[in-house]
Amino acid sequence: MMFRRALSAAAAVAALLVAAGCSTPPWEAATATASPSPRATPAATPSPSPTPKKARIKNDLSRGVAKHTLDAGAIELKTVYYSTMPMAQWTPEASKPITLSLTAGFPGKYKQDIYLAELDVRMDVLGPDGPLAAPSPIVDTATVSPGYLIKKPNSYGNVFTVPALPDDAQSVTLTFTYQLLAPDKPKSKVYTKQVTTDTVTVAIS
Repeated sequence: MMFRRALSAAAAVAALLVAAGCSTPPWEAATATASPSPRATPAATPSPSPTPKKARIKNDLSRGVAKHTLDAGAIELKTVYYSTMPMAQWTPEASKPITLSLTAGFPGKYKQDIYLAELDVRMDVLGPDGPLAAPSPIVDTATVSPGYLIKKPNSYGNVFTVPALPDDAQSVTLTFTYQLLAPDKPKSKVYTKQVTTDTVTVAIS
């Protein structure tokens, strides 16, 4: 009888040990760390596309007048350009006037006269994607020989008209080519020729 009780007690202890082996010991449970739950990756916010900046158009007449000093050999040329038409009215379809005033002199105080034999005006038109069709050049050839007297206090003046341009024109550049004559010495009939160029760019509204 006592043997059976001892056997039963031993069986109970064995069962207790087996049950204990199936659970986590307290000291291990205290130090166990839970696996971190995966973090949600925030959705990327698309960056706004930069707004393209409109290229600034050069305008030599933005202040109403442009004054230049040019050198042609020993001759000093002074040019003045302006327009009687407001810049806001320089639209592609309009006829756009530009006035030129020109005078010349010798910084070295030479006594010879100076003449303008010919003036050529070439027009180059620029659009958003590059050059556009341009009007024909304007040529003013002197109707007197050897040319128009432009030595101070004399001067040359003229008004040139920029005709209608393509609808997408953004600017027009006028290139002035001056052909000058001066006697090789006072009262001589032998002339020396000098050529110089000048440019004026005007924005188209």
